[in-house]
Amino acid sequence: MSGLFTGAGGKEREAAFLFNVHFGGNSPPLDWRGIRTKDWSYSYNKAGDWVMYDLKKDPYQFKNLVDDPGSVGKKKELRAQLDAMRRSLGESRPLGGNEGGGKKGRDKKKQGKGRRRKA
Repeated sequence: MSGLFTGAGGKEREAAFLFNVHFGGNSPPLDWRGIRTKDWSYSYNKAGDWVMYDLKKDPYQFKNLVDDPGSVGKKKELRAQLDAMRRSLGESRPLGGNEGGGKKGRDKKKQGKGRRRKA
């Protein structure tokens, strides 16, 4: 049985590789790649940087820091770490789709925040 389940040995990973590959369906086509570390989450898509959160200060991911001037260094660091992870995994699929991407997509996401469907 895996050490993950038994609690035996094994080195804890520093980061997880996150991705979405769109193959059709009813949702808008948007491929993205991301990384999640213990303290940060960062993703980009074809249109560019998409979301970045400081998980220590904002565990529920309400404040997107991707365009925050004070986070430029951290964004570059996370992107480099993500690109290295993609290379090590042999993941090189081109990103597809552009609807909902970039700043325009983030603004749409903000507009829907706080709305809940009634049961």
